[in-house]
Amino acid sequence: MFNGRALWCIGEGLRHYGQDDLGPALKETLGLGVRFCLFDALEHGYARQTAAGNTYWYDAGEMGYLVLGMLGGCTVAPEMMIESPKTGQRATLAEVTARGLDALVERQRDHGQWQVYANKDPIAIAALADGVTVLHDHPHVERWRQAATKAADSWLAVGVAPEEYAAPVVHFGSVLRKRDQMSFLWDWTEDDPGRPFIFFYISGHWIHALARLYDVTGDERYRARAEAMVSYLCGANPWQVRLLNELGGVYNWVEDRNGDGIEDHLKQDMYPESTAFCQIGINHLLGAIQRRERVKPD
Repeated sequence: MFNGRALWCIGEGLRHYGQDDLGPALKETLGLGVRFCLFDALEHGYARQTAAGNTYWYDAGEMGYLVLGMLGGCTVAPEMMIESPKTGQRATLAEVTARGLDALVERQRDHGQWQVYANKDPIAIAALADGVTVLHDHPHVERWRQAATKAADSWLAVGVAPEEYAAPVVHFGSVLRKRDQMSFLWDWTEDDPGRPFIFFYISGHWIHALARLYDVTGDERYRARAEAMVSYLCGANPWQVRLLNELGGVYNWVEDRNGDGIEDHLKQDMYPESTAFCQIGINHLLGAIQRRERVKPD
């Protein structure tokens, strides 16, 4: 399941260090990992084929991680060959990556989302947006862009029940109960509806996705929602304190323990996932803003 996440790391390493001594080892690792996820794993059920014959690793989020890594590799070694151990069929990394992006489009539901959890879809959105820039000459670029915007717009349109969350909605809920309403409720059982949690690793994923989408579309809505989440982390929250602290760390979550619809408890732990994903998202947002400012007409 976690191979996609590992290969995202390897692909990013190849993007940044492909010309260094690590380059050959990173290429070999990425190639073997992609072969496992998109060829070997078919017989074990971790990967599946779409109606069009494209291979899909595990689910939308895990496939998104994998494709992000493959796209990182494509910036350095797009012609690297990936070979099926069963059939001997060979294709370049760029070709296999494009088919992976097509698989994400095929598996997208009619209403725009892939899954009910807000931690999965933003990774698929980020991968599709990266595909638009990295494989910019591919004939399916517009198809990938439209799928990414459809997914983001579907999530942007959902709200939260007022009795559950009283403030304007900035972050994304852990669970989507219905198409038009998401929920922050977590830890629930049949006897206990649980209490609202905001998980900041999910916010990091969304800052990343919306930043990349802003980069490839110029749509200010995506920038505004990403900036709203960053503002919350920087003090626009019920405590008026920095959750993105001076060391660069980000807390794991906040929650509403008294049920009045306002967060009242901080998980003060500088959680690794929240820190890493928020830092990745913020860096993408800063880069997107800089690039978009350069292309604005005078």
